[in-house]
Amino acid sequence: MVSETKHMIPVGSQGAELAGILNEPPSAVDNPNFKTIFPPKVVLILHGQGGHKDYCYQRMLGQELPGENGMWTFRLDFRGCGESTEDDHHKLKDVNWPEYKVTKPIRTIKRDAEDIEAAVTWLQKRGLTVCALVAHSRGCLAAMEWFHNGINANKFIGSGGNTVLPAFVNCSGRYKTHEIWDKLREGYGYTWKEHKQYRSVENFEGKYTKMLVSIEEPTSIANTDIPGHCKAFKNAGGHTLTVFGSRDQVVNVEDAGHFANALQPRHHLSIIRDADHNFYGDELPAEKDAEPGKRPKKVNYNPRVTKIIIDWLKSEAFHARALNDMATIGTVTRFKDVDGIDNFRDYGGFQLDSKTSIIQGVLYRCADLRSVTSAGVATINQLGIKAVFDFRSEIEVTRNGFGKVDGTERVHTPVFKSKDLSPEALAERYRNFLDPIEGFKRAYDEILTVGGPSYEKPLRFLLENPGTPMIVHCTAGKDRTGVFCALVLRLLGLDHDTISREYELTTFGLREAVPRLIEALSTERAEWSDPAMAEKMANMLSSRYDCMMQALDLLENKFGGAEKWIMDNCGFTKEDIETLKKNLISPVEPGWELSYKM
Repeated sequence: MVSETKHMIPVGSQGAELAGILNEPPSAVDNPNFKTIFPPKVVLILHGQGGHKDYCYQRMLGQELPGENGMWTFRLDFRGCGESTEDDHHKLKDVNWPEYKVTKPIRTIKRDAEDIEAAVTWLQKRGLTVCALVAHSRGCLAAMEWFHNGINANKFIGSGGNTVLPAFVNCSGRYKTHEIWDKLREGYGYTWKEHKQYRSVENFEGKYTKMLVSIEEPTSIANTDIPGHCKAFKNAGGHTLTVFGSRDQVVNVEDAGHFANALQPRHHLSIIRDADHNFYGDELPAEKDAEPGKRPKKVNYNPRVTKIIIDWLKSEAFHARALNDMATIGTVTRFKDVDGIDNFRDYGGFQLDSKTSIIQGVLYRCADLRSVTSAGVATINQLGIKAVFDFRSEIEVTRNGFGKVDGTERVHTPVFKSKDLSPEALAERYRNFLDPIEGFKRAYDEILTVGGPSYEKPLRFLLENPGTPMIVHCTAGKDRTGVFCALVLRLLGLDHDTISREYELTTFGLREAVPRLIEALSTERAEWSDPAMAEKMANMLSSRYDCMMQALDLLENKFGGAEKWIMDNCGFTKEDIETLKKNLISPVEPGWELSYKM
């Protein structure tokens, strides 16, 4: 049998106490089939605005979870809510307002997070490990604030501490916190702005009371940085279950999607059809003997919420999430963080078939190196890069210079020796093409027509220096570099779709550089300040999948394919081609072919 005891926990230094109910799972004596959990785990249950510890699903969950999952539960009243008390500085104050005779103590998200910390500390002193926080509405904001505080304080494993990061169940939590103002505007118009407070009926120290609430309370909600909290929680490895009602009338249901996007891939979303913010549905038919004026009963979805949470908190569910987290041994990011260089990435590593893949850690591409910092140079050296091939024209190098990278050989091998083919020059040259794809088709046809002598040097380096990392770049690492990389990948047998998707990654790689280029052009050239021209510039700075598909079609149908192009334009023999392929294709990582499919 589950036992239930009430406790009062001191919080702060002014005499306030938190009321909470601790539910203990049945012992092995009471239930011989009960599985003991070690160390003993507890789930902390938090209520929302105007609520209390027995609100919505909270009492049901607190009482059922111990018997179902063998975990303890502790459901809490925040300061001033339910049976919790306030300190002397936060008592109700008398006011002269019709029907609303008292002012509610100011409750902020920061104070709620302090309450959570006090409860967690109390539970830990009892030998219990907090394995999850289950929060409703406003309580979710306080939980996220508490998580972020702990992460910043290096409290949890993974951030320098020795405490396991609890899982998080987010029920009807608000993501776009600024929308709290819209809610107040709907309910009270703008009178709350004038009086700096609004009317409410909330559970205070055990009873529902009409009170006035200070504007500082919604301000605290609106200022809560949920995107930042989500990022910190995700980076710390946290897992989240989000439960929303499809008819939530307090929080925009779209917020469920925002949480899912911000916390993926360690996030599970459950939407309960027809449920509102507190997980109730339509009114049930009135009972014949119902008392006049009695509030009609509604469909209650809280039992379903309780079951969803219990299932997500089962030991088997924790195991499944850990299995997913640990299914692979590490990851290698394609993009590299090289300080001062945009669009720096490894364009190898693609799997060709069940046994072979393109070598990784050898083929790098990027934008120009003119702004590389000493930290960036250190990263390049750490990657083992020995050669840098610069496809820019003499005009571009003279105008912008080049970054010196100690420990590497810089090889200037312009595709066009005296022709500027920077993105802005391409935009100028092909400005009359309404369709950017046609402009790129002409540009890439031109590159393939004259680029043989330029591309031969890096191809020879790969031929003669197997396994030695190298960089190719132009100004943005997009067009001349993109065509070279496509040639290499196509030679090795990679399909058109994957090559075009890899080319498209440059859009991400240049996400910070493109606005700078457009702004600079608009300042330097009056004609580019025209919105229509700025749009053309943005098109020419884009890296569209369609453009590379067009270029690959051109390579196959006009030039006979990558192998023929390299032999015809770079002087490679058939033997050279086979050696080059051998240098750049490797067996899949040892053990991969034996990997268990999960």
